[in-house]
Amino acid sequence: MPKEKHMGLLPTYFTPETTVRFITRETKRFLKQKKLWDQSEGWTSEVMKELAALSGKQYQFLTFEQVVLAVKIFVPERAISLMNEYSLAVQDDDDIKDAFEYAAVLHQENVLKALLDQHRNKAVLQEWIVVYSLFLENMVEGKSNPEVIIHQVIRELRGAIDRVEEECALFRQLTSMLTSKEIEVLQNIHKGYKRREIAKTMYTSEHTVKSHIRNILTKMGADNIKEAAATAHKANILQQNTCHNDKKD
Repeated sequence: MPKEKHMGLLPTYFTPETTVRFITRETKRFLKQKKLWDQSEGWTSEVMKELAALSGKQYQFLTFEQVVLAVKIFVPERAISLMNEYSLAVQDDDDIKDAFEYAAVLHQENVLKALLDQHRNKAVLQEWIVVYSLFLENMVEGKSNPEVIIHQVIRELRGAIDRVEEECALFRQLTSMLTSKEIEVLQNIHKGYKRREIAKTMYTSEHTVKSHIRNILTKMGADNIKEAAATAHKANILQQNTCHNDKKD
C-alpha cells in the first residue's frame, strides 16, 4: 500500500489553495457546522463513517469527490487511512462506484477486496463488481495485461447481465404473487426466526403467521418454508433490489 505522502487523489498542480475553490458552498457550510473546516484534529475514523452515512439523497452535495477534496486539503498526512474508512462505509450506489475507483487507482488492495465482498450481491453494481474483480486479479496481482482484461471484462459482463436479467425475472414473478406481509415473513425466516418470533416482530398472532406460511408454500409450490425463503433470497426480494415492483398489502 502506498504511503500517505504518495496519495494521488488529485493532480499535482492542485494545491490546497486552488483545491478549496472546487468545494461547493453547501459542502463548506456543512463542514463548518461540523467543525471540520480547517480543523485537522476533527477528522477522525468515526467522523468519516458519519459522513459516509449522511451522503446520498439526503445530502446530495456531500459527494465522494467533495469529501476527497476536503480530506486532501485539511488532513493530507492521514488522507489515505481516512478515505479507506470512508470508502468502506459509504452506502449510496454512486459513492460505492467512486470508492471502487479510488481503491483501484491508489492500489488499496485490502479496501478493494473488502468492497467487492461487501457489495457483491447488489444487482445494480454487478458490472462494477465484474470489472474491479478482474482489475484486482489481473492488474494488482500482475497476472496479465490490459488487453486480456478487456476481453475478460466483456465476457464476464455478458454473464453478469444474463444473471441480473434472470434474477429480475424471478423477482417480478415472486413479487407479483406474494403480498408485502408474506415477503416480510420470508425475510424473518431467512434471518432464522421461529414462528413465535416472527409473530412478535410483525405484531400479529402465530395463527396469522402460520396462515402466511401456508399461502407462501401454495403460491411458490415449495415443499417447505426454508426452501421458499432460499428461492426468495436468490431472487433478491428479501433485500433492496433495483428490479422494482409495486407491492400490494
